[in-house]
Amino acid sequence: MATQRVSTYVVERLNWKRLGESLVRLPGAYPIAEFADVADSVAERWRREEMVRDQVNPFTCGADWYYLSQFDAPRLYDWLSDAGLDPPAPDAGLSIWRDWWSEAEAGFTPGQRSHAWAGLDKLHFYQTIERPACPLLHVVSALGTSQGYWWRLPYEGGEPVAAYQDVVAAELNRVDRDSTSRLGLNEYAYLELDHSGRDAATEDPFAGETHTPSDTPRNLTLHDVTAVPFHADLKAAERARRAFLVLRRGFGRADLVAAWDDYEEPRWVPADGPIGCVEAAFVTRADAEAEAWRREEEAQPFLNPFRIDAPSRVTSLSEAGIRAVLAGEGVSTDAPPAEGWSTADGPWIGWWDRAAGGMNVDQRRTVWACLDKLRLFDVVEVPIDG
Repeated sequence: MATQRVSTYVVERLNWKRLGESLVRLPGAYPIAEFADVADSVAERWRREEMVRDQVNPFTCGADWYYLSQFDAPRLYDWLSDAGLDPPAPDAGLSIWRDWWSEAEAGFTPGQRSHAWAGLDKLHFYQTIERPACPLLHVVSALGTSQGYWWRLPYEGGEPVAAYQDVVAAELNRVDRDSTSRLGLNEYAYLELDHSGRDAATEDPFAGETHTPSDTPRNLTLHDVTAVPFHADLKAAERARRAFLVLRRGFGRADLVAAWDDYEEPRWVPADGPIGCVEAAFVTRADAEAEAWRREEEAQPFLNPFRIDAPSRVTSLSEAGIRAVLAGEGVSTDAPPAEGWSTADGPWIGWWDRAAGGMNVDQRRTVWACLDKLRLFDVVEVPIDG
């Protein structure tokens, strides 16, 4: 039976991942705490934000000024100078600014530190959202794939396989599926390598420690249950026999999900197929598709699509075709060499970092519209079993 919830306010950790010595933000967020009062949630969000700011060098959190601030380098230089700080020259490059922050931050006064972070207004680590007053749907997901005697867990999230309006029924289904899945596993196989990918994908980069995998086939959870808002009134929810889920595509660390030779530099790569984190449920596909595209556009401003994969793997256009579209929108491609079109670590990465800040909203949308092979959010249909 569907249960109506009251509106609440949720503090979420934005989906930052470690990438070598830097941090990269991917789509989505992880719920941390829930409050009935918006003021309490905002206070908790900023408490956590300040804790992370004590740990993080902001100039490790983006490859260009565009990702960090509404200011370009000269205006950020002036902003910091106004507080009595002595930053590097505006044209010094982010690596020089990163080193400056590491050396100088210990000498900042509280007021200078607050002023500096205020100038880095695009850079956040937590957010507060309102969870609507609607029923919950409990989604059962398989967390990995069976490969003979092994079960690999390389990505965040899993593949949705069933949904329930009753949480007890969902948990019973999860336990049953786990028991069935374990029958094919090697009892003596140690799964550290196989589920270290999921540990890396879901760890909190600000927690100060990493997960140490230790589960064995007998106690390893191979399925989980996620409660998500079911955007329907109570009567419609009770009548529904199928749900359309908005699924955030799961990412995994490249060295744990693919041959390392495929990627010369560290990167996070999306899962193939409907594997990821369920974020919402709807009664109709049209409503789910609209929400998926809304979230897609919300994620695009802080992503470099060419850090996800080679240009030839994210668009069905030829190199000449995408250059023509960009030229028609008045966007210069700086003529990256042709051999970079099929290279995951090629020059289109640097082109995007340089060019994105100078694009207007319509130009960025046009570029992303060309990347028709790259979806950050999918819609998945599942039966509602109870």
